[in-house]
Amino acid sequence: MRKYIILIIVLILALTGYTFIKSKGKVEQKLPTNGISNTKNTIVFLGDSITAGYGVESNQAFPYLINEYWKENNISFVAKNEGISGDTTTGVLSRLDNILTDDVYMVFLEIGANDGSALEVEFKVKSDEIVPKFVLSLTQTGKLSKKDMPKTQYYELVQDYVCSCSIRIARDMMALLPVDKVTVHAVDNVLNTATGYIEEATILSVVFDRETLNRLNFDMIDPSDAIQNFKHNMKYLKTGGLKPVDRITE
Repeated sequence: MRKYIILIIVLILALTGYTFIKSKGKVEQKLPTNGISNTKNTIVFLGDSITAGYGVESNQAFPYLINEYWKENNISFVAKNEGISGDTTTGVLSRLDNILTDDVYMVFLEIGANDGSALEVEFKVKSDEIVPKFVLSLTQTGKLSKKDMPKTQYYELVQDYVCSCSIRIARDMMALLPVDKVTVHAVDNVLNTATGYIEEATILSVVFDRETLNRLNFDMIDPSDAIQNFKHNMKYLKTGGLKPVDRITE
């Protein structure tokens, strides 16, 4: 199965000034809002009908809205819409060289929607920020008691959180796009015992198919158990939590 990755968060990235897209000649992580030469201030949005704004007026396409936002906030960039409805990954990439003119500072790519029926998504778990590590209870005197959560209970919560997020992502993607399969990779910060450093690693990789997903009773499932219905890589230890796994590639 070929993999198709759609950058559905391009609007948020552009509005906040952050991107992980490779610019011409170097990798940028933040869009500066001043000090840019007037001859190199064009941000190109290159893609298919999602970029072009199929089905809406031209002034409702997201590159136009981004350009208006930049104008209103005195940000020295100009958004250029190079979306073509029905374009494929091959078609988009074939236009890339001609897009990279001297005035282009960066290019956002949105590709894959017209290529097939599969989608691949990666998300960062950030379990340290989301899942609590303590429990609260009331003592007999009515005071609030705060205690460290038992490790096994914490690891179970993390597993349920990761699995439930993965299921939710797959459901949302299938609701938004005409895809039959969604591969989700959950990434978190884990200790690399070989180096002694905290590193990003994949802790769950799962392929959701629409038919099986639609059969689930979401009001009653346990998310960690529900993952067993799908092809997945997950290594869970009661005393160690989720461990790094290989990503599923099809």
